[in-house]
Amino acid sequence: MRTRLTLATLALTLAAAGCGGDDGDSSDGPSTPEQAIEASLRTLFTTDDDENCTRLATAGLVRRTYGSVEKCRGAGRRSANARSIDVERVRASSARASARVTPTGSDLDGQDFDVRLRRVGGDWRLDAIGLPKNQRAELRQGLTAGLRSERYSARVQRCTLRRLTGAVRRLDVVDYASDESDLPKPFQRRLEKTLIACNR
Repeated sequence: MRTRLTLATLALTLAAAGCGGDDGDSSDGPSTPEQAIEASLRTLFTTDDDENCTRLATAGLVRRTYGSVEKCRGAGRRSANARSIDVERVRASSARASARVTPTGSDLDGQDFDVRLRRVGGDWRLDAIGLPKNQRAELRQGLTAGLRSERYSARVQRCTLRRLTGAVRRLDVVDYASDESDLPKPFQRRLEKTLIACNR
């Protein structure tokens, strides 16, 4: 339960940062997609402005996290922003991008997040927030302990964990924290299908 509460707090804090603000000075704007993505992420994580609930977060992220733009704006006013962030591993196509973000300051200090963005109009908007590395490790440990307690063979355990590696990496912290069960329902279904396949 402690892990789920941590994730819920993390989702709220980080997604509220997704309603952050603009630095204001755009006279020397970014010249490459990578620079534009980094600038967007810095604004999202370190500043606070109501308008970014519609400008720098996708409608899907706002809906999944808050249910409405109005609630997003209210949460943004109460959120604690990071002092700064490191942005690495930026990869971009014409419409989608990913990056790794490490905030300094706030409740997210020092945690690594793999984030995904979508380009809407001319803006790069935060669309999904992956579980931080330490939470993915905890989840794998929990899965391992669960498989052992159910007395699955070592072969089935190895097969299941191997096949679920990608699914764990793609878990969205917002969906994970807002789900009423211990795991998001899509992930539970994936786990069940994987166990059936590995048991053959």
